[in-house]
Amino acid sequence: MTQTHAYLEPGSVAAYRTLCQTWLPVARPRCMMPLGELAQQIVAVSGGAPLQLLALGCGEGHAETQLAGCLVEAGTPNLEICLLDISPPLLTAAYHHAVSNLASLPQVHVW
Repeated sequence: MTQTHAYLEPGSVAAYRTLCQTWLPVARPRCMMPLGELAQQIVAVSGGAPLQLLALGCGEGHAETQLAGCLVEAGTPNLEICLLDISPPLLTAAYHHAVSNLASLPQVHVW
């Protein structure tokens, strides 16, 4: 069985989400990503143009949502976020997380 199948069944998705949130070797690096610095560099290189963030294998979408917020703070005028994941339960969780956390930012569109 490939690892992909672990993300399709709801019980294994729940176990995966718990693992990502609580297991330090996974959770700590996620918290330490320099997304603010990365966003500033992206906005500087893009020259203030509208951006599209394509999140392949987004899982729960936490890092992508955080990066989107950082991009807006760095001055992105318009941002589209496309969330993609093979797991329907993870994709649904990512979409709801992104929409609820970015709802106050009218220049952001999540799909």
